[in-house]
Amino acid sequence: MRQKKFNGLHFFLKPTKNFSGDIIVARYSPSGSVFILHADATGHGLSATVTLMPMVSIFKAMVQKGYRLESIAREINTTLHKYLPIDRFVAASMVEVDLNHQTLKVWNGGMPSLFLLSGQRELLYRFDSQHMSLGILPPNQFESRAEVSKIDKEAKLISFSDAVLEQKDPMGYHFGLNRVFQVLKTPKSSAVDLLCEMLVEHTGTDQFDDDVSIYEFSFLQAMEAQKALLVPKPITHTIADIAPFNWSLELYGRQIASQELPSQCNQFLNEMGFHQSFCQRVFTMISELVNNAVDHGLLKLTSLLKAGEEGFLTYYQEREERLEKLTVDDCLRISLRWFEDQQGPCFMLDVLDSGQGYTDTSRRSEINDEETHEFGRGLNLVKQLATEVTIKDRGAHVCVTLR
Repeated sequence: MRQKKFNGLHFFLKPTKNFSGDIIVARYSPSGSVFILHADATGHGLSATVTLMPMVSIFKAMVQKGYRLESIAREINTTLHKYLPIDRFVAASMVEVDLNHQTLKVWNGGMPSLFLLSGQRELLYRFDSQHMSLGILPPNQFESRAEVSKIDKEAKLISFSDAVLEQKDPMGYHFGLNRVFQVLKTPKSSAVDLLCEMLVEHTGTDQFDDDVSIYEFSFLQAMEAQKALLVPKPITHTIADIAPFNWSLELYGRQIASQELPSQCNQFLNEMGFHQSFCQRVFTMISELVNNAVDHGLLKLTSLLKAGEEGFLTYYQEREERLEKLTVDDCLRISLRWFEDQQGPCFMLDVLDSGQGYTDTSRRSEINDEETHEFGRGLNLVKQLATEVTIKDRGAHVCVTLR
């Protein structure tokens, strides 16, 4: 038996043989978001493990570079569909936990439902499988859209492989979903520990007839561990280390929706030689500012849509519909500048969009505490990480300075 913790992630993984066809992998993105891959490959033993190896490599690499969940799912499916034999596939769920905004994305292809529980162990939501397992569909038929949910910091997410449900007692009765619900509603510190105990009790052995994998993710523990990212540190690079540069990119129409702009910027800064901690800080700010520019500047979405029980889902459905309607008249521009002035080394980030702006900053260009609520949680986070933030053209142009 193996049980480990990863800043809020508590999991159990037990193979039937020396090699497991189940995996649970967790990684941080540059912004501090947590990505979790839970997969169950066809078969058992070494052959199943080999099936999982390419998808784990893709998952780790793309999360590290800052790609979105949907892009990661598409890339893994494309690779598996190309290389796996026709009778092989991988049931999997992928989770993206945005700790800064307390939002949760779940893509579920062929795995049992994932359960979102409150701090009092009440069922808040279940993420049923809505997609085919990975490796079955060709890229042009694959659906990467994930479900999005708001999360409370006291909530926990539970995921398990189908072997949990299918374990039999000596009479041949399956463990089943009703027993799982009984465990989830029990006010105990770890649903993982209790599930393991009940499986052993049900089967009469700790040697299961299929690979078993379970995890429980605590949002509160993850948020506590992530706070260190929000402490800005002075730039330690000098012009002698990294020569000055000015890099910019403009996107139009549908390119705005399809390109991974924060990831591209992150990769560029890494290649230029900036420390990983600095790149993570810039990645977070670019992500927030690009989201603001697209959602509120170009798509003219209002956060008021998120109000109410179904508001969060409504907001993202409306967002997808408006993204489809972007034209060549819609433009998003980002500029990264590294230089030295009288105050020393300076990094400047500009994000501009062709929209009409989404806030009134005619009275002042500097964000202050009274105004941050107009920009939402995202721009407030940028303010925490930056040395200076300047708003122009009602929010259509945001300039960030780091020193």
